[in-house]
Amino acid sequence: MRLKDKITLITGGAHGIGRALAERFHAEGATAVAVADLDEPGARDVAASIGGLALEVDVSKEEDIRRAVERTETELGPIDLLCSNAGVAFSEVRTYFERKAADYDRWLAGMRRLRAKFFANEVMSFEDP
Repeated sequence: MRLKDKITLITGGAHGIGRALAERFHAEGATAVAVADLDEPGARDVAASIGGLALEVDVSKEEDIRRAVERTETELGPIDLLCSNAGVAFSEVRTYFERKAADYDRWLAGMRRLRAKFFANEVMSFEDP
């Protein structure tokens, strides 16, 4: 897909691969890039560096995704590309017996984020070309 003159929304856009995608989409000529992340200050930093829109979004919450899509389309226009990049990472590797309830809670949150990709597709308002 050519990104020139396209409006994009990237989840997990504050750091790492998401940040790199936002910067690349901008460099490729995207009209606008909405940077969505649970880390709002990080999203603001990335959006400010590329002239984009920052959104605080918890992709495990359907209402947050709806709000992000609506705000992006209201402020920037119809979304041409949704990049569902948000994920969950673990900083420590533990054996089965060392794991704590909090580890499983984070894993379950990751599964909710995976489910969020389906929410995002449901709320998008794509039109046939």
